[in-house]
Amino acid sequence: MVHIIDDEVYVLDIISVMLQRLGFQTMTFSEPEAYLAYIQSEDYQKPKLAFTDINMTCMNGYALMDKTWDIYPDYPFAIVTSDTMIPKQYSAKIQGHLVKPFRMKSLSDVISQIDYGV
Repeated sequence: MVHIIDDEVYVLDIISVMLQRLGFQTMTFSEPEAYLAYIQSEDYQKPKLAFTDINMTCMNGYALMDKTWDIYPDYPFAIVTSDTMIPKQYSAKIQGHLVKPFRMKSLSDVISQIDYGV
């Protein structure tokens, strides 16, 4: 299972379809607050990876990762952003970085570099 958090629904749909073509099940969230509620709910299932956008309107991806890491310190995040520079305190903790705009090969490359512990 891969979770995707982005406030742009069309981006959620694109990443979800691409990941499904790569053989992954996905869950999508268009609001970071909804994702934080989900990870604290009884229905929560930890993903192999969670992709989060950085530039969201109501809460940026860095704040989402910080709040998630407060609950689950080893949470597996990859970021999706048009920014090429990632702050040092995040680059050491994230599992991957997907730069917008991207193609299927870029997504596949990020996924292939991740150790899922399988």
